[in-house]
Amino acid sequence: MVSRVTVSFVEDDARFADDLAAQLRSLAEVQLLDCCQNGPQAVRCFRQRPPDVALVDLQLPGLSGFECIAQLAPELANTAFVVLTSVSDEAAVYEALKVGAVGYVEKASLLDLGEVVRRTAAGDSPMSPGIARRLVRHFQQQELQRPTPEPEVFRLSGREKMVLEALARGERYKEISAANDLNEHTLRTYIRRIYRKLSVTSRTEAVAKFLRTGST
Repeated sequence: MVSRVTVSFVEDDARFADDLAAQLRSLAEVQLLDCCQNGPQAVRCFRQRPPDVALVDLQLPGLSGFECIAQLAPELANTAFVVLTSVSDEAAVYEALKVGAVGYVEKASLLDLGEVVRRTAAGDSPMSPGIARRLVRHFQQQELQRPTPEPEVFRLSGREKMVLEALARGERYKEISAANDLNEHTLRTYIRRIYRKLSVTSRTEAVAKFLRTGST
């Protein structure tokens, strides 16, 4: 029997939460664990039963989504946190990624919840259309205050930097492979080299370090 992806979420809008739960329960590949209504409840439930994928709203009673992810991400190494929210300004996107989210999806543009879960479980970072452009604008606005580029980034080859730029845009592995005529094994080799050169262990850490340099 094929194991299913375990999913939990925290959402304080009762109507949206009911719809979210119904969609998740309709997916054969998903096992829904916990449906939480506020930040403290989410922290408690996610710790007790860590899901493979956690969908987190940002505007929550008790603790914000940012605070929930910041608390839980270092503890739950096998849980991928995806922001599912109506908050879409550049600073919010960057802050969510910085505290440990691996994806950022706007409720208004959510068309296929199953695809979000599948991509996240496969190691990708789902992003709503336009999120990458918002991130670019955010870093352009921070141009004068940005720190000196971290030395590690200068050690990336041209192809490695290209792969990291694609990861920062939220592209899936198969999209990066197809666009650059790379097979999956070669792509993963580049990604391992990137992690080693940047002294990181995950896609989220690599993208965050890359974005902090203001590199584009």
